[in-house]
Amino acid sequence: IYLIYAVVNVEQLSQRTRILTKFIRVAEELIHLNNYNGLFEITSALNSAPIHRLKKTWACVPSRFITQFERMTLLTSRDGNHLALRRTLINIAPPAIVYFLFSIFHSFNFWLFFMYFNIDFNANFYLFFILIILNVFQSHT
Repeated sequence: IYLIYAVVNVEQLSQRTRILTKFIRVAEELIHLNNYNGLFEITSALNSAPIHRLKKTWACVPSRFITQFERMTLLTSRDGNHLALRRTLINIAPPAIVYFLFSIFHSFNFWLFFMYFNIDFNANFYLFFILIILNVFQSHT
């Protein structure tokens, strides 16, 4: 929400363009740091309706940043059950900060575990949650 506010709150076109390019650079750096959770946050904010509708601002963004942003959008796309992200995660060197919900809720073991043991969300949930997190990180290393 901060990113959306930071862009939309500025009235001058040149400042808005500068803010957009800065956040695209930050997202590019997050890719280099293997921080895919932060990448998801920035790309989803930049693809949100309030920012997506700023046609004049996007027209002033240099083409190399537009190309980078399109590549990031493809990487965070939900197409093929996050196929681009899964392929990227296979080829990166750890450590990595993966998109949290992607890691947990796309793990087939997660659902089998909960269905098999018929676990409800009580005090034992936290123990099982830690076990699941360890399983996810182990599968990415």
